[in-house]
Amino acid sequence: MDPEQTYRIHIHSDEFQFESEIHATRVDREDGWTVFWRGNDVFLRIRDEHIVSLEHLV
Repeated sequence: MDPEQTYRIHIHSDEFQFESEIHATRVDREDGWTVFWRGNDVFLRIRDEHIVSLEHLV
């Protein structure tokens, strides 16, 4: 299994604002979505239009 990496994400829409650190083994961007993986499982999908910033920390 790939090692987990740490990402800092800031999400904003009309309904909510969220800022946190996320641990994922892989992050993919596809068709307007950012997809976070932990092993073989997707645990979070976010529309790119809602991502204010995404920073790879470690």
